Amino acid sequence: MRKNNIEIILVPIALTREGEIAMEQAVKFQKVFGSRLIIMNVIPRTRERTGIFRKESPAMVLERAHGRLEEFVKNYFGGDLPDFVRLHVRCGALIPSIIEASKEFSSQLIIIKKSKRIIGKFAAFRRHNAEKLIGQSFCPVLTISEDFTHEGISNIVMPVDITKKSEDKVRWAIFLAKRFNARITIISVLDINIEARTSLAYRKAVAIEDQLLAENIDCELLLITETSGVLWEVFLKQAERVNPDLIVIMTHEETILFGDYIGHFAREVIHRAVQPVFNVVPRVGTLFEVFGEEWEKTEEKDEEGNVKNEQ
Repeated sequence: MRKNNIEIILVPIALTREGEIAMEQAVKFQKVFGSRLIIMNVIPRTRERTGIFRKESPAMVLERAHGRLEEFVKNYFGGDLPDFVRLHVRCGALIPSIIEASKEFSSQLIIIKKSKRIIGKFAAFRRHNAEKLIGQSFCPVLTISEDFTHEGISNIVMPVDITKKSEDKVRWAIFLAKRFNARITIISVLDINIEARTSLAYRKAVAIEDQLLAENIDCELLLITETSGVLWEVFLKQAERVNPDLIVIMTHEETILFGDYIGHFAREVIHRAVQPVFNVVPRVGTLFEVFGEEWEKTEEKDEEGNVKNEQ
C-alpha cells in the first residue's frame, strides 16, 4: 500500500437511484486518488428453499444477487465495468456485513448515501444504521445526501474540539485539502461565558490555523461566541454561510467539557448537513497504519522531542 493515499474505497449500495448517487460520489474520489472501488450489495440471509418445482441453495441466491448487482453497475457505467471497480455481494445483516467487508478488503474509506426515508427494506441507510456503521467502522465514513460534491472539493469546513484525538481529524483535513487543492475554514463555537481569547478552544483553533499555514494550506478561522442556542445549530448555521463542499468531523469524544456533546453534535451534523460529511473515527491501529510515518515527519517538535502546540 502506498503512503498517503486512499487505495480502497468500499461503496455499499442499494440497487436504486440512491445507489447511483453513492457511486457517483465514489467516482469523484477515485479520480483524485486512483482508488479501487469495491461496490457492495448486502442481501438478507436465506435458507435453502425446496419444493416440487424448485430447489434454490444459498449459493444460487448469492449468484443471482451478484448478477443483479453487475447489471445495475454496468448500466450506470454505460455498459462495461471499469478496471477500477470490483463487485461484492454478501448475505447477512447490513451493518456487520459492511464492517466485515471493510476489514476483508482493508478499505481506507467507506462511502454511503444517507436518507431520512426508507423505500424498501434495503433501499437506504436508516438514521440509526448510518450511526451504527460509523460507530463500528475502523476507517472514515463519508455520508452523503442528494447534494454530493458534483464539482469536486474546493472548500472544507472543520469544527474545533479540544481533545488530543482531534489531531486525527486535523491530519485528515490536511490530507484531503492537499489532494483536492482545497482551502479549510476552521469554525470554533464558544458557548461558555468567558473571554474568548483566553479559552482553550480559542488557543486550540489558533494552533490548528498555524498548523495549516505551516502546510501551505489556504485557511480561515471563524470564532463564534454563542452563549445560547444549540451547538450543532450554531455550527451548521455558520457552515451554511461558508457553503463548503465537505465537512470534516470527529465522531467520538468531540469535547471533554459537555457530557454527551459528541454523540449529539456529531449525530445532528451527520443527519442535518446538506453537504457530504467526512466522519473520522478515532480508532487505534487504523489511521496511522496508513499515514502515520509520513505524518510523524511533519510534526514540529521542540528540543526535547515533544510535539509543539499539543493541548
